[in-house]
Amino acid sequence: MNALDQRVRVVLVDDFPPVVQRMRRVLEAAGVDVVAVFHDGSTAIEAVAEIKPDVVVLDVSMPGTSGIDVLKSIRSSRLRCRVVMLTADPDPEIRNQCFALGADAFLRKDKDFERVPSWILAETPDPNAPAGA
Repeated sequence: MNALDQRVRVVLVDDFPPVVQRMRRVLEAAGVDVVAVFHDGSTAIEAVAEIKPDVVVLDVSMPGTSGIDVLKSIRSSRLRCRVVMLTADPDPEIRNQCFALGADAFLRKDKDFERVPSWILAETPDPNAPAGA
């Protein structure tokens, strides 16, 4: 993204506030505009449709409406945004399910956290570049 472009607009969805706070700091330090934060999937589903961000960063596992449920909703509504699934559990079956449902990336909280901004800002990000299965 060059200086003439608008900043990338991101929505963060994670039920654990320390993860959200850390991710927000990392993204904003990289010049990414965090436009909204949600701690549950059901609220995120409604808001993402209204906000229409460039990227949604979703925690895979949340109580109630999961990140996978939010992903399904985003893709069924045909919103044009990239979706990054962020997880502490790199289960290959969940990873494959996320990609089958239309996730653009599946990144690990323990290995890829600091690399999320570079993935978001990449012109054509490789969904597997920063993530290990």
